[in-house]
Formats: sequence, C-alpha cells, structure tokens
Amino acid sequence: MGQRKSEKCCAYWYNQLIINRRNQDIFLNYFEYEQFDVKGKRMYHNAWITNLRVSKKNIQELVKIGRSRWKIENETFNTLKNQGYHLDVWLTKTCHSKFEKHQF
Repeated sequence: MGQRKSEKCCAYWYNQLIINRRNQDIFLNYFEYEQFDVKGKRMYHNAWITNLRVSKKNIQELVKIGRSRWKIENETFNTLKNQGYHLDVWLTKTCHSKFEKHQF
C-alpha cells in the first residue's frame, strides 16, 4: 500500500453492522485505514463502507481499491472544476437551492 519501512499502518474493520433502526435487516461492512510517519504523526486516514465482507485476507486489496477510487473521483472533479467546465458554480447554485427547499 505504498508503505515505507519506517511507516506504520493500521486497518480496522467491522462486518454486519445494521444500517439504521428502520432498516435492521440491511447490513453493511465498515473499514478504515491509517498511515503514520516515523514520528507517529498520522499522515493519512480514510474510511469506507461496502457490501463485501472484510477480512484479514482482503483488507489490503480493499484499501487499495478505496484509495484508487477516491483518487479517480478527486482528479475528475478537479478537472471539471478547474479546466473551464465551471462545475463548482453549477453545483453550488443547483444543489444548494434544492437542498434548502427540502430541509426538514
């Protein structure tokens, strides 16, 4: 996972979590990943939910997939925002006004 010998990484996961009180028959699996430098400072942290069962055997692969998906989404949004598409202006005006109309 791009770890240097001097870095420390930790992964945590929980399987079969109930999504909420109303939907107690719907379960999800949660995992998170942290990366620390040699001094113990946290350099990276992220968390994901999935319908895939998380285990010691697949946690590294799930973290790699989660990080690469975030990178793709982030780079795409930055391109749309900063390369002349002005997506941030459209999203701000459209989503913000729709959100305010549907507040409870």
